[in-house]
Amino acid sequence: MHSKKNGGDIKSEGKEGKKEKPSRDPPTRKELDAYTQSSWDSVLHFLVGSDDNDRKGGKGDKNAIEEPSDAMVNFLTRIGLTQDDPDYKGSDRSRAPHVITSKGYEFMLRDSNAQVWMFVLQYLNAHAHNEMKDSIRMEALSFLICLGSCRVGEGYHTSVLGKNNKSA
Repeated sequence: MHSKKNGGDIKSEGKEGKKEKPSRDPPTRKELDAYTQSSWDSVLHFLVGSDDNDRKGGKGDKNAIEEPSDAMVNFLTRIGLTQDDPDYKGSDRSRAPHVITSKGYEFMLRDSNAQVWMFVLQYLNAHAHNEMKDSIRMEALSFLICLGSCRVGEGYHTSVLGKNNKSA
């Protein structure tokens, strides 16, 4: 029997009551802190328009702050924190750089807890026109409640997640 746990395979011993052993250890608190801080820094630096010279370490440095994913950039635009540069003079508007909006500046002035909750609420509101919005919202809230009871450093099976959370 195989299942997934934190991205690695877990193989069952086949005996009832015997704990499954992950193929890799769960991330440590230090690794989780570093990953979340790096991810959050990439969003904040993107919002303020940091270029490679402004980023710590610069290109090729393992401590450099990476660009956020395309999905995150689209999310930031969709919730109104960034927009295509209105002063862009090129003929291909799809190549216009993103710039921060006044709503984005207000976001930057909030503390990090308020920023995270704004993201959560915007994610939930983004499904307002989806026919499965109630199911999606219920699943997201269930995940957050489940997450609140997790302990750092312990592995958890993805079987506790619904279909939408596994693909996110």
